[in-house]
Amino acid sequence: MQKHQQLKILLVEDDQDSMNFFMSCFQEEYNILCASSGEEALEYFEQEDDIAMVLSDQAMPGMTGVELLTHIYQQNESVIRIIITGFLNTADIIAAINKGHIYQFIVKPWELVQMRMVLSQARGTWQLRRENDELQKEILTQNYLLTRANKHLHASKETLRNLSISLFTAREEEQRRIAMELHDELGQSLAALKMQTRIMENDFLTAEKKQQEKIKNWSTVLRTNISQIIEDVRLLSKNLSPVIIEDLGLDAALQQLINNFTEAQGISCSFQPAPLQDITSTDGKRIVYRLVQESLNNICNHAKATHIDFSIKVDQEQIFLSLVDNGKGFHVQEILARPQSRRGIGLTAMSERVKMLGGTFDIQSIINQGTTVSFTIPFDFNREEKK
Repeated sequence: MQKHQQLKILLVEDDQDSMNFFMSCFQEEYNILCASSGEEALEYFEQEDDIAMVLSDQAMPGMTGVELLTHIYQQNESVIRIIITGFLNTADIIAAINKGHIYQFIVKPWELVQMRMVLSQARGTWQLRRENDELQKEILTQNYLLTRANKHLHASKETLRNLSISLFTAREEEQRRIAMELHDELGQSLAALKMQTRIMENDFLTAEKKQQEKIKNWSTVLRTNISQIIEDVRLLSKNLSPVIIEDLGLDAALQQLINNFTEAQGISCSFQPAPLQDITSTDGKRIVYRLVQESLNNICNHAKATHIDFSIKVDQEQIFLSLVDNGKGFHVQEILARPQSRRGIGLTAMSERVKMLGGTFDIQSIINQGTTVSFTIPFDFNREEKK
């Protein structure tokens, strides 16, 4: 065994013959430091690193072995402490255990085989303690790194959430601009075209009767088509940007959304509203509206339902929205297990939008018994704007 690989032992012995005998027996196996008193041993202990074991005679001038090992224990608990004594009694054992936390007692004169066995066991114990200390340090390091990574992850999530809200806001604003353009420009132009068609029809009244009938028929078809285009533009404009939110508030917007849905789709709906005036964030209002709108669209496109129960509940901290349909249901876990590209944009859109508000999204469904979609949204997302 090389010198730098040997365990370091501090031998404290005031009898030179005993010290020399110990050195001759173990200096090839251990790196041995020698001290003739407790005071000298403490100086060694402060100067030397990696002392694995301290073997001390009990009866020495000045500081006793137990007193020395008590000091050693207070400075470094991992050091193996062994007493060598020629006077062993119960009182000594109890005092040594209580004060110095002694690992082993060796009675003088000690035998080589016994001492070798004690040192070998002590070496194994010290190595185990050191490995345990290293593992503890590694655990602390990993915990620190994990904590720091979690902080970075939380910060990244907040950044992503803020970015998502910014993108949502930008998209909503762009849709609002397009909706206004459709309403103000294209809608007005189509209305003018419809009026011009009527004027054209009147201008042709002087034509022959047969031609008049033909012109009237074509004019009627043209006006009907223009009317349908105007209605389509109106609906497109409304879907692009629910202006009613800004005009009358979120409560009225949701009520109109339900009314239009039931009228257009022929699906009955029992709506239990709750005042949502505490939502002052414009983005929050829009996202809640889009969540309900997307849920209704999914029911219309996939559920084959005839009735919906829609309820809103509000407490001091959260908003609860629940839509229950009596449709055909589906296997939720099977759908969620699919890759996102095959899952459908509806579920993904709802999940992402509710994340923007720091909320949760849950779906429960039973085949042939319907589906329940619920959203839980904290008011936290709203506080910064309320301030």
